[in-house]
Amino acid sequence: MAYASSTDCVGPIAQSIEDIRIVLNVMSGKDIKDQTSYASAEISQAQLLNSEGIKTVGYFKNFIESPAIDPKVKADFLQAIEKIKAKGIEVKALDFFESETLVSTYYTLAMAETASNLSRLDGTNYGNRIEGDNLKETYSVTRSENFSEETKRRIVGGNQVLSQGFSDEIYLKGLALRDTISSNFEDDFKNVDIILSPVTPNTPPKIGDSLKDPHAMYLSDAYTVGFSLGQLPTLTVPQGTATGLQITAAKHNDELVLKFANFLKDTI
Repeated sequence: MAYASSTDCVGPIAQSIEDIRIVLNVMSGKDIKDQTSYASAEISQAQLLNSEGIKTVGYFKNFIESPAIDPKVKADFLQAIEKIKAKGIEVKALDFFESETLVSTYYTLAMAETASNLSRLDGTNYGNRIEGDNLKETYSVTRSENFSEETKRRIVGGNQVLSQGFSDEIYLKGLALRDTISSNFEDDFKNVDIILSPVTPNTPPKIGDSLKDPHAMYLSDAYTVGFSLGQLPTLTVPQGTATGLQITAAKHNDELVLKFANFLKDTI
């Protein structure tokens, strides 16, 4: 079941870069029954050992200078940057959209798509059905009982965004912002080969704590949602900071992401 169709993609979890390479080769390529797929060449093991194509790495200055970032995450990230520089790679500080803009744009579009995608789960054709005294009550009880509080929050938010009087002001503005963000990435990748960032601004919360403060939970996605909006290949590695490092390349450059991950393995 799709959550937000325009940003959803398969994200394999593995213990090694080699395992990621194998899974990626199986997943990738053109599927005539999947309009979101495209033709691509397999990535060989030998290709990952050659990092000569990576000359320049960028990072978003406003992410690292944000008052919201945990001091330990910031210090660890800057230390990782110094180790990369020591290997002879040029590092550039880039300007990007503020975290609040990225998060609000992503959740505006994601919630709208969620409301649309989950509308089918009414117990009639899809989903577990809970009978009520009449059809209206059956729909209401089925959806209220089967969805979690967070799911219902996102459906309500999505319906609000798509409702008359709000769609032009909010949803269409979100679509325009996504195009601008994507264009910004295209410009950035004319100057750098890889963009590196922490995965989240703060260390992971205890289980259940994030649900107590939805706003804080959404803001924890500040460093990841921009790459989803840009539809870019991104890999998270458990190195560098307490929240890991995020490696991103230009569209269709999955091989470069894996190459740099392999490079980091022996650098940090």
